Formats: sequence, structure tokens, C-alpha cells
Amino acid sequence: MLLWGYTYRQPDTTADALSTAAVILTGTDGRADEHRSWLRGCLLPNEAGIMYMPARGAEIRCTSWALAAGVTLDDRDRNRVAAWLTTLQNPDGGFGYWEGRGSDVVSSTAAVDIARALGARPGDLIDIERLLSFLESCGSSDHLARYAVVPGAPTGLRATAKVLRIRAYLTAPDYEAAESLLDEHEVHGGGWADRGHRLPDLLTTFESVLLSDALGLPIDEAALLRFCDRVHTERGTAWSPLAPPDGGPLAECLGYHLTRRAMNPSHVVPALSLS
Repeated sequence: MLLWGYTYRQPDTTADALSTAAVILTGTDGRADEHRSWLRGCLLPNEAGIMYMPARGAEIRCTSWALAAGVTLDDRDRNRVAAWLTTLQNPDGGFGYWEGRGSDVVSSTAAVDIARALGARPGDLIDIERLLSFLESCGSSDHLARYAVVPGAPTGLRATAKVLRIRAYLTAPDYEAAESLLDEHEVHGGGWADRGHRLPDLLTTFESVLLSDALGLPIDEAALLRFCDRVHTERGTAWSPLAPPDGGPLAECLGYHLTRRAMNPSHVVPALSLS
């Protein structure tokens, strides 16, 4: 059986939804319609989200990435995905990767992005008050407006940027907190670091650009392009300037959109949550 999906390392033997969506979003191989058809086939009959790969359960990040990649759903499947999303909210108010998984900020962000992609008002699919309560439980007790992926974990820019982006959409933007966060972690040579301000990385820089654009904050496009040049080589895209340049389709996707954004301020960076 021939599979048109993509995987991290061996596309001739297996495929996964995240890598396949990443290839679509990068637009590199001219088979986007075939890949979208494969992703639609990952919509389970008994569990309405997109599964990570065949025979795996539906996963919230995969569903978010598939919708961002332009997978279209008929009204019946849109209603199924919407109903599935409502079942994933945990008693603590957050969302996990799949049903029954503990809550985290990454999955909770993906839940909001799914609601937006479906064209629904988030309050129709998500208990906003409970979600905001979970996000606050991930906050630092000794630093205002700094958040961790899960309660009690170390705080960082990536998790904080996600929380500020969710709050900007669900309630109101916190410009002061966003500007303080981005200034604190911006690296002089370009890009942003999750902790401190010395070593930038691709994931954190992507989240920083998403937050900046969501709130309409200025971006130094020249510095962003310098960072993109540091992580991109002929061999591929690295997750950081010190990492090997073989990050695979996911790194290629994030790097592609950051480069496009650096070269064209009107480019819309897709809302993608990964880590």
C-alpha cells in the first residue's frame, strides 16, 4: 500500500500527520492535494480528531496542524471535530495531547487554534473561564506574566508566549507583558531564546513572531533574517545555530515561514503549536 504522507526520517516506510502537514505548509513537493487527502483519511470514525499516524489515537496538535495545512472538512466532519474538542477539556480546565492525557499549555493552545480554524466562537467549544484558570496555574509564583508548560515546571518564553497569545484572543492583549518578555529573551544577533538571551532556537523564535504579530508588535526583520540564515543550510534547517542541520520537515516548515515573514512583513505565519 502506497502512502503519500511524510515521516521524520523514512518516508518510504511510514508516515505521520505532523510531518505531512509541515510539507504541505512548506509547499515543497507539489503534491499538496494528495497529502491533504491522506490527512483527511486520518480522521477517525469513532474519534473525530486527526490521528498522528495510522492505528494511533486522535491527537490535538495533529488536528490543529492539519487544519492549518488547509485540510477541508464537510459540515458533518466539522461538527464531529467540534464535538470531539469539547470532550478533551480536562477537569482542571486545560487540554492534553489526546483524551485522558494531562493538561499542558501546548495542547491548550492547539485547542484554541482548532476552534478558530473551525470558525467557531471559542466560548461555544471551550469553557474559557476554566481554561484561563488552568493557564494561571502554570504561572510563576515569583515572576508576573511568566508561565511554564505544566504547573510547577520551569518557566520560559515559549510557554509564556502561548499563554499571552491565548489571552489576547480570549480576553484582551497584555502589551506590557509581551514587550517585556520579548525584550528579555531577544538575542542580539537575531532570534529569541527560551531562557536567558544567549542561544536562540527555532521553536522559540517562531513563538515570538506569532505573539508579536498577534499583538501587532514590531519585529526587526533584518535580525530575524540573520537568525534564519544561521539555522538554514543546503543540508536542511537546524533547530538552533548549534544543532545539526537535519531537523526534518517540521524544522523546514518553521524556518520557511520565518524566512518568508522576515522578507515580507505581510506574510501570515500559521498558528502552529509543537513544543
